[in-house]
Amino acid sequence: MNTDNMELLKSVANNPNADSEILSKVIELVDNNQKQQLNLIKKEKEEEKEKQEKYNNDRLNLFAKMEIIKKVNKGFLGAFASLDDVLTIIKPALTENNFFITFKSKTEILSDKNCVMHVTCILKHITGLSESSTVTSTTAKLSKATEVQETGATLTYLRRYVLLLVLGTSASEKDLDAITYTENQLIESADKMKTQQKRAELKKIMRDKNINVEWVKDVAKKLFFSNDNDIKTDSIDIKELDHTQITKIINIAN
Repeated sequence: MNTDNMELLKSVANNPNADSEILSKVIELVDNNQKQQLNLIKKEKEEEKEKQEKYNNDRLNLFAKMEIIKKVNKGFLGAFASLDDVLTIIKPALTENNFFITFKSKTEILSDKNCVMHVTCILKHITGLSESSTVTSTTAKLSKATEVQETGATLTYLRRYVLLLVLGTSASEKDLDAITYTENQLIESADKMKTQQKRAELKKIMRDKNINVEWVKDVAKKLFFSNDNDIKTDSIDIKELDHTQITKIINIAN
């Protein structure tokens, strides 16, 4: 019997105007209230048990349906599955078993050029139950990449890693480091962007100074293919020149 019920009984018992009949009714009322509270507690426990059982069943089904993730991209020592690959493969199994994934990330600045990233993956269920895993890493230092690109690369890698961790799914016998692949990908992307920018700059100079394509090809032949007699000036494709080569041509044109 809780404190409120005890106080009610004491109050009635100490009331000189309350006879035994009134006291009996109060006792019955208190007993009913106590029963309601116990039934409510029982119901809540039963509901929690049902939720847990449903969660466990769906979790087992999810685990059973998870395929071994195919490693399709090349990494530092071998192949690995990208974040997009993992999400694409697991989405149908998640939906079928009433799960969905969310990510949380936090960055701590340690110094001007160094920071730590915390990434949490939360596996949520329709019952409201969930489980999560968190991984922490310093931001990857990638050559020829901006700070934003380094942050993005690290975030993507950690999300993939913690996603596999919370699912308990092995990508292969060993979960190999993917940062090197990401670095190569970023470098390739940065080079492509620089080339596009330099190509646009060269086109503007050609328009402004009335420089024709033949002149550009002739310069390219002398700078880059002078030792290759098999390459003719007319066969040179300006679109195949990289940003370093185009920059040299621009310097001569100016």
